[in-house]
Amino acid sequence: MANLVKPKDIFCEFIRAVYKEPARSGLSKRHTTVSGESKSPALDDTDITVTNSKLLCINSVTVDAATKYKYLDFDVDLLNNKIVFKTAFAGTETVLLGYDYNANGLSWVYPANPEKDRASNLVRTDYPRVVIAELDSSDAFIGMNSDKQLSSVILSVDVATKKGLKATNYVRIKKDGTTETITATTMNANLVDVLVLGIKNAIKRKWRTQMKAYFFPSDNMFKGITPIQIDNDIGLFRKVLDIQIKGFDLGEAD
Repeated sequence: MANLVKPKDIFCEFIRAVYKEPARSGLSKRHTTVSGESKSPALDDTDITVTNSKLLCINSVTVDAATKYKYLDFDVDLLNNKIVFKTAFAGTETVLLGYDYNANGLSWVYPANPEKDRASNLVRTDYPRVVIAELDSSDAFIGMNSDKQLSSVILSVDVATKKGLKATNYVRIKKDGTTETITATTMNANLVDVLVLGIKNAIKRKWRTQMKAYFFPSDNMFKGITPIQIDNDIGLFRKVLDIQIKGFDLGEAD
């Protein structure tokens, strides 16, 4: 198994699931979304493999119409295109899956990779691009009689776009958690602003339903948004959102 374990990898999958890529003028979307794919696991099965590869994120899972939650009911294995339930099936259940995939493994949100993230290695079709990196982490035992630790992790959400690349149909998440699609065309610094705020609001409104079994916000979860203006000279517009999450034994496999 290759279940997601590292906080930056888990958070990357979370962002892919809760905030979708805007439509890019003249370019196709990098995610294809599947809804309601039905599976009938056999007795004692724990693994559910999706029909399409390569899996990018899990949007929803139900078992006999009951909602199931990541890292509480099942783990995510993107490498092998499957989810792994913590309890075996009885062989009578119907599982419905919602997920995103791309046959070539392309996405618009990635865990940090210093070699691949170099601007010189990227082309216009790679943007807009979001990169999740782990900046710092710490752990504290919760008591003398337990090995469980309360973990605190600081992550950066680095959003960049290429000069002149236009986007439409981006999502705005309202205070009540509902969404609306904005059809206006945006580009350059304004596009980065739209995406950074959209991702921030998606985290704020969606963590309870998507990630409640993995992390919870710190008192100052959103630590700031920083513009990276030095890249403007090479035709890139960037802003970085730093966030702090907490959870128990983050980065450890079950």
